[in-house]
Amino acid sequence: MISCDVRQKLLREYSDAAEKLVPLSKELANVALSYEADMFMRIWERFRNAQQRCEHSRRALDFHTACHGCVIAAPRGT
Repeated sequence: MISCDVRQKLLREYSDAAEKLVPLSKELANVALSYEADMFMRIWERFRNAQQRCEHSRRALDFHTACHGCVIAAPRGT
């Protein structure tokens, strides 16, 4: 198996994007309970942008892996 720096970079970008979704989804759920429509729409836009970034980075990661045939090797002993 080939370890690839580009794939590792793409994986970090995907991980960072996915991590940003968690607090935004919690914030969105909290504001939904408050019935504040304007606030909900502002947070919804932030959440949707973060979700799109996450989807885009995942597609880039999958595309690179498929085209390049690389994987990140698992540490020995796992």
